Amino acid sequence: MKKTNSFKLFLGGMVLACTTLPAHADDAISLNTSSGYEVGAQLSRYLYEEEKDGHFFMHTKGNRLGLTGAATWAFGNDWYVNGDIRYSYSEVNYKGTGTHGGIPDKLWEVRAIGGKDFSLDGYLLSPYIGIGYRNLVNELGEVGRGGYRRESEYWYLPVGLTHRFQVDSESRISSSVEYDYFLRGQQQSDLSDVAPGLNNQENHQNHGYGLRATLAYERKDWSQIVSKLTI
Repeated sequence: MKKTNSFKLFLGGMVLACTTLPAHADDAISLNTSSGYEVGAQLSRYLYEEEKDGHFFMHTKGNRLGLTGAATWAFGNDWYVNGDIRYSYSEVNYKGTGTHGGIPDKLWEVRAIGGKDFSLDGYLLSPYIGIGYRNLVNELGEVGRGGYRRESEYWYLPVGLTHRFQVDSESRISSSVEYDYFLRGQQQSDLSDVAPGLNNQENHQNHGYGLRATLAYERKDWSQIVSKLTI
């Protein structure tokens, strides 16, 4: 019988960001995507699970703090490109072959997308597509005897749609839904951290998908984003 492994990541949180949008003080905020930069702080709740042959194997969970940064370049024909990077840190709780708390856990992600704005009657729709990479490192080996370092990597294609409408001349609501087409993944378990004679284990993931939804209240110089991500 073929053995199968499955991996799930749930991440939901909030981002408060400072933005730079090219608008004069007397101008109304535009619905169109604009060139600019964004930096922000992120607070999120995190859960990572693994199953083997359909049965529970392990999970880690905890609260995360992080930083985000993004840059957008808009062109005159309503096309645009965007790049963003996110980093977050947590001290998570582990449950599997044993239970441990306070485990250092680091996650970073980088994405690049391109899209086009379509202005309709009172609102805007903007489809986009791109490439994304996510890296997760769990330092279970730092909690003491029997622990080991784990690293997970994922490559995916984000395909999504953004919707915007104006609240007033100073603010707008922006929402998006996204499907992440999974390309490939890899999980590295450094079992040699447990004992020098053990071989490190590498698992490859060929199937999966991601779903992402965001809702943001945006002004000319700041935004608050509530987002939820599942992979």
